[in-house]
Parts: sequence; C-alpha cells; structure tokens
Amino acid sequence: LQESNVSGFLAATSNMLCVLRPHPKLDVLVHVHDAKVDVRNDQLGKKALALTHADRRFMDRIIRVVDSTGRPASSAPDPKGMQEETTAWVGSDGWIRREFEVYLETFLASIAALADHYSTPHPHPTS
Repeated sequence: LQESNVSGFLAATSNMLCVLRPHPKLDVLVHVHDAKVDVRNDQLGKKALALTHADRRFMDRIIRVVDSTGRPASSAPDPKGMQEETTAWVGSDGWIRREFEVYLETFLASIAALADHYSTPHPHPTS
C-alpha cells in the first residue's frame, strides 16, 4: 500500500481491530451491521459518494420485486428448517444476495477495466 502506483484498495473484514485502528489510507469505512458509512476523507465530497442513476434504478428494482412478493424476503419458505442456499423464488433472501453479488462484481470489473486502461500506455495517433 505504500507503493506510489497504488491509488486505492477495497477490503472487507469482520475483525474489529480493523475498525478500531483503521489503516491511514482508508477513505471510507462501511459498517454493514449498523448500516453506517464513515467518511474519513473530506476531499471525496458528496458527489463522489452520491448514488448514480444506475444505482437508484438497481435499488428501485430490488425494492419493487421484494414489495411485489407480498412478504418480506426473510419469511421465505424453508421446509428443511435451514437457510436456503439456492434462489427459491424471485425476491427471496438468496435472490437479493445474488443480485448484490452481480452488482458488486460488475462494479469491480468496471474499476479493473478503468485501471487497466489508464495503466497501459496508449500511443498518440500520428497525423
């Protein structure tokens, strides 16, 4: 992380030491269980952390699908008495998890593609 070519990183942990003594380069800390976002870098500004139109569409779709099922996702039928690992129905906990997985994977792939684009030298066109 001390290398000059490292401009950022994404990390996830359940270790409370990382929360109590965060890394100095940490800009944002997301507390998933508390639904809290701790912005540690004032230079990010509201625009950098604001939801995009695509983000809002994604969340609206999740909410619309879950609301249309007529029951909360956590009340999905579970005949075995254990958490269902597969998507039992659209709007279930498993479905929501998979939607977020795809959303985050797409986000990370976009960031990787941008990083690759900007780290690869591009020849200037000759006239």
